[in-house]
Amino acid sequence: ETAIEKYRDSISIDGTSKNSAKVYSNLAAALCKIAKYDDAHEAAKMSPKVDPTWAKGHWRLGVVLELQKDFLSAFICYENAVEHAPGEAIFQKAVKKISERLGIKVLANGYRVSTLPYECISSHINPSYIAWNRLKKESNDLQDLEKAFPKRFDPSSGEDIKSYQWISQGLHQWYSAMGAMLGELATVLNHPDVLPVKSQLDALSALKETISEFEFDARYRYITECPPCSGFEFQSFLNALTHLSGEHIPFESGGGKLVPSPGWLKWYLPQQFTATTMTLFLHTVWCTETLGKGDMIVSDAILESQATFLCNFGQTEGPVDKAGTPEEVMAYCKKKLHEGVTWDGGMRKFVSLLYRGTVLYGFFIRNFGRVAESLKAFKWARKFIDFADAEWRVTAEKSYDEKGSCFRKSFQITVLSMELSTARTIRCDRLPTLEVAEYEFNLAQEIINIARNEKVPDDNVYQSWMVDVAFRRKPLAHACKYLAGTMNEMMVNPKLLLDVINKIGMAEVGRDDNLYSFLDETATQTSGGNLNSLIAETYKHAAMNQLDDDTETTILWWGYAAHMARAGAYKIGDLRLAINSAYDASQKRDAELFGPEPWKGSTFQMQAMILARHFSDKRDDFVLPPLEFSRRPDGSLALFAEGQVLSMNFDRFMRSESKRAKKINKHSYLDNSELENEHGAGTDYGFPPR
Repeated sequence: ETAIEKYRDSISIDGTSKNSAKVYSNLAAALCKIAKYDDAHEAAKMSPKVDPTWAKGHWRLGVVLELQKDFLSAFICYENAVEHAPGEAIFQKAVKKISERLGIKVLANGYRVSTLPYECISSHINPSYIAWNRLKKESNDLQDLEKAFPKRFDPSSGEDIKSYQWISQGLHQWYSAMGAMLGELATVLNHPDVLPVKSQLDALSALKETISEFEFDARYRYITECPPCSGFEFQSFLNALTHLSGEHIPFESGGGKLVPSPGWLKWYLPQQFTATTMTLFLHTVWCTETLGKGDMIVSDAILESQATFLCNFGQTEGPVDKAGTPEEVMAYCKKKLHEGVTWDGGMRKFVSLLYRGTVLYGFFIRNFGRVAESLKAFKWARKFIDFADAEWRVTAEKSYDEKGSCFRKSFQITVLSMELSTARTIRCDRLPTLEVAEYEFNLAQEIINIARNEKVPDDNVYQSWMVDVAFRRKPLAHACKYLAGTMNEMMVNPKLLLDVINKIGMAEVGRDDNLYSFLDETATQTSGGNLNSLIAETYKHAAMNQLDDDTETTILWWGYAAHMARAGAYKIGDLRLAINSAYDASQKRDAELFGPEPWKGSTFQMQAMILARHFSDKRDDFVLPPLEFSRRPDGSLALFAEGQVLSMNFDRFMRSESKRAKKINKHSYLDNSELENEHGAGTDYGFPPR
């Protein structure tokens, strides 16, 4: 803190000369050590600005960007450092390591591409592919999949929907939209393999008025090997994300396993990304033709998407050249409405582009290793739609038909979930500061409030299930899991956790819009050991809302049981029921879909089982004492209750779980633990274990 203050004093005296480049770099380094990465980014980007020739300034900016998980931008900065100081081993090492992380490959034409999405996400163990292939075996024709879904699920059976059915429903929307947009690429690509396709499509278009729609679609499929565009592909992309809460969408950069690549596109690597940026570009063109492009303002994500699409085709000038804040774009929208533009006359589609397009581009760039930039896109979209809803009272008046479905809370809940998970990904295993925890906890509470108020239709059984899972149960499970897990981590600093809870009123009695109002009566107190009761009930609700065969359900029940044990005041009969629920979930878990259970024998499980076994001779109405931790003189961690030691060396379970976690994380391109410990705030913050 003292160093940061001194560096800022120096910058206030001289912040523009080349000499200040080192000060900005040192300030950024110091800010990284206390996990203030956004502030570090602001400082680091000034270093190469005031002295573009100083190699270390570029390198420092790259380190900060990599800590923020904006890997592609970090890669560029590291290369800039090497360019200015080719002989420096530290810069060359940085380029080598991040190239491996991104899977950078050099194409025959000299272009370098990241194979990150294909290599790390679209793997043979991805649940998306397993679910999709399983459903394809049950259906002879992918076009009949939607008709097949209701047949696969019988609500009257009393069984829960299967995870592979839920995943496949969203993937079908993704498959249909992406397949259609790949076919549309034929209209813009000028490659020898594509020209015959374009020629055949031109001839087919000339016949459109003389043949039936069915015959036109059949011929289009034959020519392009893709379904024809319906005009709703942009919406279908987002519907897929909505249905799956942003999970289990495999983005493929090369030959598709989920969405088969047309033969005429085999040579073109970034197929899906180009198809997506083309979709956004075509919507932008339509909006500028309708609203006028002279003063149009869009989000940074939309502007960058346009530039990316044009760059891929050797062009630079697009229909829009200005991006702005949500407030500035709102002012533009209000101005256009004042000038006479109507919702039907273009405003509805423009607002949809701003919100859905920004979210969609944010999702895609996250898969390209630009996690920090994707979070900015999600935040921009959320702020914009909140401003718009407050200005035009769409939710209050339920004017969705006029102003667009993107105002529906059931759609926005997905964006909130993706924003929360992205923020958590960037934070990694670091404890949040008060400000960060306040931001993340408020997001989680907003998700809970939207989900708990979602109205499930009762006129269609299958539709009722879809809404219940996609817009209520899954978001509730996601938000509660996040809150419970983060509160558990923050128990190393109970005062900080209580400060957050009190500041946002998360456990305030008498409100109907906070976490407490959603939980059971057992979470009534939030001081001292009873914080564990609040965490326990939050884990319980996460488990209750998750699908029975999901990979997380077992550990959520163990989380509930462990925090019951830590809290005390629960009856041992309730603890036994929680343990049985965990074992039942383990039996129901779809091992083929999700792979081996990663947390079997977890510290959660051990804590619950140790206390339950110790009091195994007690009746169900026996009230448990709290399970407590204590460091022994030899440094080992002991568990005890009522002054009696129950486990002498609990560290062995913690070490075993830590090894498993590291084994899993080392295969993830998002793992920043090594970088965190070298240049950031570090990741080791002690117990209690997760």
